[in-house]
Amino acid sequence: VNPATCYPRSALAARGPGVAALPSWLYPFGLLSLLPLFVDTHSARSLLEIVLSRRLPAVIDEPRKEAYMGRVALSLASRINAMPRDTLRWRLDRWLAAGSAAVDVGAIRTPTLVVYGDADATLPSAQEAATIAETLETNAVRVRTVSVPGAGHAATLGSRIDLRAAVAVFFGELD
Repeated sequence: VNPATCYPRSALAARGPGVAALPSWLYPFGLLSLLPLFVDTHSARSLLEIVLSRRLPAVIDEPRKEAYMGRVALSLASRINAMPRDTLRWRLDRWLAAGSAAVDVGAIRTPTLVVYGDADATLPSAQEAATIAETLETNAVRVRTVSVPGAGHAATLGSRIDLRAAVAVFFGELD
């Protein structure tokens, strides 16, 4: 379950549309103003090193993934362009706002693992994880929440949590 179901109550919902409405000469600065919403203290340095092609993400743990990153990702720094304003508008309006409104957590009937960063500045993920868990428990759905201490919005990226192990443990307990 993606805690983006709480998008309407998020810092991104409050700030993003204003950035999308900026004049073209101010828009790149507006995008930069959103960056603190997406990084935590741990990921800021790591993200910069990855974007500058100084190192690979920590999730590269096998030769096949490393080969892919070597072919594609390390050249991203030279390919990255600022997100076009229309793309930002679409993501905010059609993807996040419409998508979060379309999700009915109460309709979920399968066991659910909810993972979130407790330092998420983009979305109120800790609150949403608790709400999701409460809703599912009320409907007798097996649920577990896993908080990633100190992690921001991208809590499942990098080495902050062994997501494969968390999923294996949770779903292994269902047998």
